[in-house]
Formats: sequence, C-alpha cells, structure tokens
Amino acid sequence: MDSGLVGDDVQGLLAQALWRAQLSNFIAVGFYIIMLLELFENLPLEVDLIWVSKSSFVKFTYFLTRYVGLLYMSISIVYQLEPTIPEKAFKSLFASLALGAIHVLGAEGLLYFQVLAISTNGRFVKVFLIAQFLALLVFSIVSNTKIFLDTKYIVNPLLTAPICVPIGFPFIWSGIVFAVLCVNQISLILTTLIVAYRKYTSLRSTLLTVLLKNGFAYWCIILVINGVITISGLLEWTDVYFALMTPMLVAQNLLSTRGILAIREAARGESMDSIQLGSMQFAPGVTSSQIQD
Repeated sequence: MDSGLVGDDVQGLLAQALWRAQLSNFIAVGFYIIMLLELFENLPLEVDLIWVSKSSFVKFTYFLTRYVGLLYMSISIVYQLEPTIPEKAFKSLFASLALGAIHVLGAEGLLYFQVLAISTNGRFVKVFLIAQFLALLVFSIVSNTKIFLDTKYIVNPLLTAPICVPIGFPFIWSGIVFAVLCVNQISLILTTLIVAYRKYTSLRSTLLTVLLKNGFAYWCIILVINGVITISGLLEWTDVYFALMTPMLVAQNLLSTRGILAIREAARGESMDSIQLGSMQFAPGVTSSQIQD
C-alpha cells in the first residue's frame, strides 16, 4: 500500500475531525453563554422555590441537573479550547463525557419526577413511568459505555485547539441511542398531557399553561434535535451530529429546571383546592389554611 496515500488519508481524516471539533466548540461557547444568562435570570426564583424547599429529593435532583450540566460544559469548553493541555488530559475528556451522561440522566429524572408528582392516584401511570425510567437508565449506561470504549482519540499534531480529536466514533450506534431517546420523549410528553388533563379538572388551566409556556416548547425543540441527531448518526453526517449535541443538552437543562420552577411557582400562587395542591408535592410552605384565607 502506498505510504503517501495512507498519509493523505490520515491527514484528511484529521482535517475533518479538527473542523468538526472546532465547529462544535464555537457552538458550545454560544449556548454556554445562553445557559449562564438563563441561570442568572432565574436565580432569585430558584433560591425562593428550590433552595428553601423541605424536600431533599427535589433539591438534590434539581441541583444535579442544573449544576452538573454547568460543570460539564465548563470543563468541556476549557479543555477543548486550551491548546497547551498535555496528552494525559484524556482522562479529563472522559470525565467531562461522564458528567454529560449524568446531566442527561438527571434532567430526565427531574422530568419523570414532575410527571409522577401530578399523577398521585394513577398507580398504573406510576409503575409505567418508573419502569420506563429504569429501562432508560440501563440502556444509557450500556450505550454510553459502548460509545466510550469504541471511540478513539488522537493528539492534534498541530498543537492547536482542540488538543484531542475523536476518530472512529460509532455514529450508527449513537443514532440508535437518540432514536430511543426520541421514543422516550414522545411517550413522556403524551403521558404528561394526558395526566394533567384527566386527573386535575380544576387545575387544567394552570398545569397546561405551565406545560405549554415553560416545558412543551423545549420538549418539541429537544424532540426535533434528537430526531435530526438520529438521522445524522445513521447517515454519518458527522458535522451535523456534533454541532447539535450542545444545543440538545442546553435545551434539556432548561426544560427540566424551568418546568419545575414554573410548577412550584404556580402551585404557590394559585388558589387551588387544598387536597389537589397538596398532592402535587411542589408547593413550598403553603398550607390549607392559607389557601382558605
């Protein structure tokens, strides 16, 4: 085999990988700024509704989603844009990928928690949601492990950012992963809307307004992005695939965190039936006597 031809193939592969990584980095920085602006905008509401919450599970799940996502993006951006990081920083890259997986699972868990909270009397719905989330958890662990093991990384010989360049990425398998996520999102959206509409007749206006204004739009965005990522993975459109990863993570973060803030704010501010309000498990510090007054 002609060594010059092999060298040209390697250089072409490296050039494509560098372009893909740099494009992803620029998009990541832009969406990271959007995420920071959104965080500062909603920080007072977050302190008021989440930090003082008596539910440790609510706080843990919320903070896991909110700040692990922020930490993941911070590490990823610093790592990818810093050209002087040595080869041993591969461990940091894998750490950032692991944080990304934890962030996605935390965001999904927070969404499931919200749906469970408004389906207090629906035993079948609860069992279905818990089983679906556990299946998603197992699938995510197996699929991410396979992706981590199959992907190889080389050091950029030009010593410019990014220092690590991924090659041999399993695009088809990743496309299957996002196809499963699409099905999961559709199922969760339909379950949420059905439960909100059927179980809480007097709360339809509030719940549906919250879902439509603070969640449904993000859900649709995530669904569309996951669909495009699925197609790009199966067809190996590498540039499109990597370019959409950060927007998907940011939209998922905003969906899960803004949704729970909106529901808690609505539950505290609306004069609802005390039994229904209590069953939502989101209202911090609201008693039935306060509602009756």
